[in-house]
Amino acid sequence: MQGAITSFSEAIRLQPDYIAAYNQLGNALHGLGQMEQALAAYQKLLLINPNVAQAHCNLGAIWQIQGKVEEAIAAYQLAIQLKPDLAAAHQNLANLVGNK
Repeated sequence: MQGAITSFSEAIRLQPDYIAAYNQLGNALHGLGQMEQALAAYQKLLLINPNVAQAHCNLGAIWQIQGKVEEAIAAYQLAIQLKPDLAAAHQNLANLVGNK
């Protein structure tokens, strides 16, 4: 997983607006339990393009893990607004609201 982080970081260094690399970097960091660094990657992606539904869904997942329920709900709702067929956002929101 560390190799992936190195590769995505290098891709970002070479092309600072490469949103797919930010998303994948965030996913890799999340997978390693490095939540604050993953949040930073997703947030940088959203500074470049605030309309990436998957990044909002990914933020919601981290906030959900961190117990930031209201932030997670808002992130999932925005993801759904941007991409109504994003199944992960619907599922995560339903699980979160159902357990609230």
